[in-house]
Amino acid sequence: MSEKAEQIVSAAQSLFLEDGYAATSMDAIAHESGVSKPTVYSHFQSKEGLFAGVMCRMCEDIGFDAFDGVETDGPPAVVLKAVATDMCRRLVVSEQGRALLRTVICEAPAFPELGRVAWETGPRYGREMVADYLAGLDGQGEVDVPDPVLAAGMFFGMVTGPFLIPVLLGTEPPPSEAVLSETLEKIVATFLKGVSV
Repeated sequence: MSEKAEQIVSAAQSLFLEDGYAATSMDAIAHESGVSKPTVYSHFQSKEGLFAGVMCRMCEDIGFDAFDGVETDGPPAVVLKAVATDMCRRLVVSEQGRALLRTVICEAPAFPELGRVAWETGPRYGREMVADYLAGLDGQGEVDVPDPVLAAGMFFGMVTGPFLIPVLLGTEPPPSEAVLSETLEKIVATFLKGVSV
């Protein structure tokens, strides 16, 4: 990404998260980024395309590589807990992750394409990685997972379930590392018990 495109995306990210998608104009983005409106359009043909660029960058920054830094040849309980911990840190504990989720949830009903972009560039990718990992375990006879994609979705639901909605709504603070560790250990044990052979 060029330096000017990076300026535009950085400015757009701040405005989208602060004011929302609908209330953010291309004029405001041009002003905030210090470039002309034609320059914004030369890099991004539409506001939707720019929002997609912002989503991609935020997803990359947050990191939806579910196995980044995780040794996958260890015991499944250890591997899945590491994946779950990393996911919660990025989506629940991280202020940027929460801001991204709030923006997408708020804007997706009016702009379904934006929700699709956010899904494709983030959670779906992570779910597919976990599904591939579970399929590998199934192939080795370590678990019984006839539908790895469904199982991965259930795993993600279990992992975020105790935290995500209360934290997004602001009724509870993000969990401490101790609470996160203890809760995820129980969740992973329950999940593995459900798919044990």
